[in-house]
Amino acid sequence: MRRFACHFVLLLLALSGGAWAICNTISESMTISSTKFYTYGLCISGDVTLTIDSGKTLYVGRMASGTSTLDTGYAGIYVPEGSSLTLTGAGSVYAVGGVYAAGIGGGDSVYVSGQVSRHGKISIKDGVTVIAKGGILAAGIGGGYSRARAYSPDTTTSIIEISDSATVTATGGTNGAGIGGGYRGSGGTVSISGGTLTSTGSVGAGIGGGANGSGGVIIISGSANVTAVSNAFGAGIGGGSYGDGGIITISDSAVVTATGGSYGAGIGSGYLADVGTIAISGGFVLATGGASSAGIGGGYYGSVDSVAISGGVVLALAGEGAYAIGSGVGAATESDFTASHDAASGGLIFAGEAADTALYLDSAANSGYSMLCRSCVLPEGYSLYIPAGYRLKEPEFSGAGSVYAYHTAGEGVSTGSGYVPYGEELSYESASGDSVFVYGDVSGELLAAGTSGLGYAAGYAAFTTYAASYMPSFTLSGAELAGGVVYAVSEAEPDVTSATAVQLGEPVYVFVVPDTGYYLTEVFYVTALGDTAVLSSEEVHGDFTLSFTMPAADVEVLATFEAETYGVAYTSGEGGSVTGPASASFGSEVAVTLAPDDGYQLASVAAVSGGEKLTLYKASFGYTFIMPAADVEVSATFEATSTAIPGSAPSVSSGRSVVSAAGGGFTVSAAAPVEVSVYSLKGALVKRLSLPAGQSGVGGLKAGVYLVRVSDGTLGKVKVSR
Repeated sequence: MRRFACHFVLLLLALSGGAWAICNTISESMTISSTKFYTYGLCISGDVTLTIDSGKTLYVGRMASGTSTLDTGYAGIYVPEGSSLTLTGAGSVYAVGGVYAAGIGGGDSVYVSGQVSRHGKISIKDGVTVIAKGGILAAGIGGGYSRARAYSPDTTTSIIEISDSATVTATGGTNGAGIGGGYRGSGGTVSISGGTLTSTGSVGAGIGGGANGSGGVIIISGSANVTAVSNAFGAGIGGGSYGDGGIITISDSAVVTATGGSYGAGIGSGYLADVGTIAISGGFVLATGGASSAGIGGGYYGSVDSVAISGGVVLALAGEGAYAIGSGVGAATESDFTASHDAASGGLIFAGEAADTALYLDSAANSGYSMLCRSCVLPEGYSLYIPAGYRLKEPEFSGAGSVYAYHTAGEGVSTGSGYVPYGEELSYESASGDSVFVYGDVSGELLAAGTSGLGYAAGYAAFTTYAASYMPSFTLSGAELAGGVVYAVSEAEPDVTSATAVQLGEPVYVFVVPDTGYYLTEVFYVTALGDTAVLSSEEVHGDFTLSFTMPAADVEVLATFEAETYGVAYTSGEGGSVTGPASASFGSEVAVTLAPDDGYQLASVAAVSGGEKLTLYKASFGYTFIMPAADVEVSATFEATSTAIPGSAPSVSSGRSVVSAAGGGFTVSAAAPVEVSVYSLKGALVKRLSLPAGQSGVGGLKAGVYLVRVSDGTLGKVKVSR
């Protein structure tokens, strides 16, 4: 595997209007072995695997604020058709696309023949963490802005695969899917067989089509844990606004939470569009529709072709007036798949309207809740799974309490604590044929046998605060960067400078130590959810400390540094000058220009800082040196090349000719015709001429000292005065 820094090729790509953008092209697989920041995007050429080492992060096309540094139309990591990208390893990738371009995938189709933004195959696997944000009209991972609508999904080249234990957070720009199509683009083929995925679209689907784009082919299987949300008009999984649902398959032990935007289905079509085919044969599925939209099926005015549920646990919650599983309000063909479902075919279905929901999954950040179901009636052999990062919550009351599994026989099983811990199952024992209800009770008493549903009556527990022993922990880490080191520590682990677990809400202390010759310009952190918070933008020359409160996500604390500037002084004796910049930044190359006067040459030169001589490097203009972290004094001395020759001095001769200075020129006395060459003291030819026998005068020269060479072997030096 190649190392990262060795095989970039910088390409200038023409944009409309004559502008140019620089793209770092990668054509060979390589390993990212240190944290890297790349202002310009990466362009993949051929089949490339990037392996990110543990604890290292590749930042592409982003600033500390989280905004893109890329030109309009260019993806953070551009994967064109015909090429493929595999992201693997145990480190992280953070890619932000430019306007109209994906964080990872396609760019603006105005630069692509056919006017549809497509991309090559993108695979994310092993334990890598990927955070990708698309620009406006583009997906977080997938397509950019398609200038023409893609009516037929491109399911053969625009392929996205997520597997193993990868962690992916993808956020689309306005009108883009989190993962899938940009504006007018379909979802292509998206296959998720493992890992944890959080994908958010805006008017586009969470996973699937962008606005005006169909869902394409979406396959969720294996142990995948998927959360997909559309902020407006798109489906959680499926079509964007005005986009058909496509073909959606969920199987095995996948955990899927899909929430539609206003007028979009949880799983199915977006606003004013129909559904293709939905098949669920396993897993745990929570699908919540937006206003007037099905939990699983059609968005507002959306009809359904086929919904088949043959396994798994399905919780479907509809917007007011829509079917939980079926068509949306106003559909040309109404269909209610909940009513027609044959229990013998397999699968367990809970259905209702979102407004009636009383039991919630509460996010770790304690802000907003994902609706679970109204009564959660579970038959024998089932357990209620609480995904990692969530807990059960009944929303009406605060305070401690217990969570119970309760069945109609009047027997209950407590979890043994006030909370259902993260990532665990709430299990219970039940006799054959019993129905089981999940209740929380402030007093710890079981509710009366036969009580149905979870209403809003007093006595239910609302787990709005964490018990200390169940406060979730998240990973905190600092970084060793170009220009300095960031140490991030907790009160509980004050001596730890590498990654460590810190509980939510605990204070975090940051110590920034710039390297010699650098100063601090900004301190910020990036979370595993893709959020960025600037902690300080103060310019600090020296060590710096601050603190913040640990959020509900893994955090890496980073900083940016600039090189310090120091002064440079110059001195020279008689016979020449030494010049250069008055100041320079640490580590930069400083050019020193030496100019001897006519008749003089350099005798010595030195650059001294703090009593130590610096290494000088010869250059055509003089010398260079590398600026240290201190002021520098440069000195030079000059010496005469020979005794100066006055204009009236006797002639200087050698051989058979005589060369004599004569006012504004010189004379040559020769016994036979000769060739005469005149040179400057630096060896440059000034004049060449043929002279007859006898004495001849040579003029037309500037004041100065010259070397005169005669073809008969005479060599003279004369000083010309004016």
